[in-house]
Amino acid sequence: PVYAEQVINSSHSLIGLQWMQRVEREDLDAHIAKMRKIYPDYQIFTVPKDQPKTFGYILENNTPVYVATDIYPRTQANLSLLGFYSSRKRFDLIFDDISTHKRANVSDKVRLLQDGYDKSIPKSGLLVYHPVFDSENKNLLGVVTGVIRSTVYFEELITKTATELEMSVRVEDLGFDASDDPFLF
Repeated sequence: PVYAEQVINSSHSLIGLQWMQRVEREDLDAHIAKMRKIYPDYQIFTVPKDQPKTFGYILENNTPVYVATDIYPRTQANLSLLGFYSSRKRFDLIFDDISTHKRANVSDKVRLLQDGYDKSIPKSGLLVYHPVFDSENKNLLGVVTGVIRSTVYFEELITKTATELEMSVRVEDLGFDASDDPFLF
């Protein structure tokens, strides 16, 4: 947590770091048992598009999950996210790119689960996915996910770059599934 604390304290917009560990379908029971030694109520869950929070494994074809197994800061809201994995198409596209090009990716604007699950909560976050591979750079072990409050990020960016200029800025997302809320700032 020392490294995570330093990284988060150096930014106003970065509000969390989480480790999303790759877990194969056949290893899930052992994974859950191991995590319950530390977090007795631990269980895996996802939030499918336009559906409520759903417990258990729901992916097709025995696809591995990338599940939140550590998070910082360890607030009550953040700890409640342990066990989360994504089941959305957006996440599949990101991991396809990570696997193919071995590079970090940024999500479109998302509703942060730290803020709650209700659809009325505004989408005010971005997720930065940084892949972690084995020493031979072949097998994806997991992903460090930076949780960014997008409004704070863009306000800081504008303040740092254009403090004496009178200007109007609009940042628009043209990527996958952005049509419902394309304006980032």
